Amino acid sequence: MKRVLWSDAAIAELGEADDHHRPLDRVYADRLADSVFAATRFLASNPAAGMEVSGRRRKWRVRGTPYLILYRPADTSVRILHVVHAARDWTRFL
Repeated sequence: MKRVLWSDAAIAELGEADDHHRPLDRVYADRLADSVFAATRFLASNPAAGMEVSGRRRKWRVRGTPYLILYRPADTSVRILHVVHAARDWTRFL
């Protein structure tokens, strides 16, 4: 299993998603965070699972949510670059 490294942007984006959802539905916010972390663990074991979108960058849809993870696999790690709502223009993060 590769190490999961988070960019500052990805941490901030997950925090923004939590800030948005938590006042509306605390249970959903917790489930969203759990799903994102589960997805990153999956990617650590399966770094080529996501669709290649630009160079070595890949995207992965977080199961049961409208969120995407943009990431870049490396030899010993998987770098989480962004956590983006699928309705947004995620291509601007490439």
